[in-house]
Amino acid sequence: MNAVTNAHICLLNDFIRRALILISVVTPLSADAIKRLEDSREGWQHLRSHHFSDLLLMTELVAIGVILEGPELVYEIVQLVRRWHKKLAREHPPGWITVVGLLGWALVSVGVAGEFWVDSWVNTDDDNIQSINITLLRDAYSSASAAHDIAQGASDIAIPAKETAEKAKGEADSAKSRADAVGLQATALDRQLSAAKQDVASAKKELSSAEAAEKQEEQALSDMAVCLAPRVIPQNSYFNMTTKAVELSSVDPLRPHSGLQAIIDVAQDAEARRAASYIERSLRAAGWRKITVLWNVDGLRDGVEVVPWNPKELGNKELGTPEGDARLQRNLAAYRAVGSAADAIVDWLHSFNWYVTRGNGPNPDIPPDAIEIKVGLYPPVELTPSPGELPFAEIDAEMQKSREEAREKAEREEDEKVEEIYKTYPPYMAAKARAEWKQMREDEKRNEERYSQPCRLINPFNPALPVY
Repeated sequence: MNAVTNAHICLLNDFIRRALILISVVTPLSADAIKRLEDSREGWQHLRSHHFSDLLLMTELVAIGVILEGPELVYEIVQLVRRWHKKLAREHPPGWITVVGLLGWALVSVGVAGEFWVDSWVNTDDDNIQSINITLLRDAYSSASAAHDIAQGASDIAIPAKETAEKAKGEADSAKSRADAVGLQATALDRQLSAAKQDVASAKKELSSAEAAEKQEEQALSDMAVCLAPRVIPQNSYFNMTTKAVELSSVDPLRPHSGLQAIIDVAQDAEARRAASYIERSLRAAGWRKITVLWNVDGLRDGVEVVPWNPKELGNKELGTPEGDARLQRNLAAYRAVGSAADAIVDWLHSFNWYVTRGNGPNPDIPPDAIEIKVGLYPPVELTPSPGELPFAEIDAEMQKSREEAREKAEREEDEKVEEIYKTYPPYMAAKARAEWKQMREDEKRNEERYSQPCRLINPFNPALPVY
């Protein structure tokens, strides 16, 4: 089967080789034709390697046959030597020597005949390979000649091209000179642009400073309006003519706590009495009926202080008994109710720019359902520090700034830690936890506003404190 296949390959390669050789005589070979010739040469080289292997095999057969003829020759020489010495010699060699000699003769015959036959194949393969090499060499020479002609033509074209290039070089030098001049102008423009940018940056800085000063001035005017506002409470309401009902009133925040008792302490001052009258009238408009007003009370702080009932201790010695546990629950409920009402009153008065603080100390002298509202003198405020107060105001401002930055940093770090924890929650739990955390932050800010004011007070008067 291999012999038939090799024969077919030989015929096909020989046909391709002869066809391409004929074509190469007429015209230079194409790249595809050269590839086919090279592929044909590789085929012939492969076939020659195969035939050369067959030739080596035949040579090995001859060598083996010669070796196998050796025993018979040695035997004959030994018999000849014995006859020379007139010794008894055998007339016929042993049978095995004859068989070995016959086998050696047969191998020598086959090997010699095969060498002639296979050698002709190897020579044919060499001729074909050589003819392909010659064809490729002839084509390479033709291609080189054509390339030479093309190069000569290119050289003829290159002469005017060189002249054109020299002319272009001159024009390029001229253009470069013009470009250098333009570059100098561009450098000057860059310097002018940099100066203009610096001017713009300086103008922006001045504008930013002016805007900051304007905002500061606006804030100062706003603070002045807040800190110098009179302590009055407009009685505003919206009456819906369709429903024949009041749908919005300035005292609406006080209505949910109308069941509690209010005790209003008033300083001996006309403006304080007027402020207390506004509070009393608003509470009554909101439905509060248990209102007691104490006039000309000494020892009140400046401004308004809202103090809910707060016992020294919520429990008592009877804890663990039904009566004691019931009393504890009542105290807790009353404490929460009056505390919530006090917060509502503080937020309500803040909405009218009153100076109000939330008291939180023990106040067991009033009933458990009562809130004490202490209306003192109108608080003196300092909008612009005096020369004597300026150093202390600057120190106070720096300390306030440092405290605010520290607080913001602590809150930011705490929010980041909490957010890392929330990332481990399921989505629905994380959303609920974030909403609760946001509400807690808003409550903290609201509570902080209840205990602070935007105005800078000047040593609030308190007759109960000693004067040094």
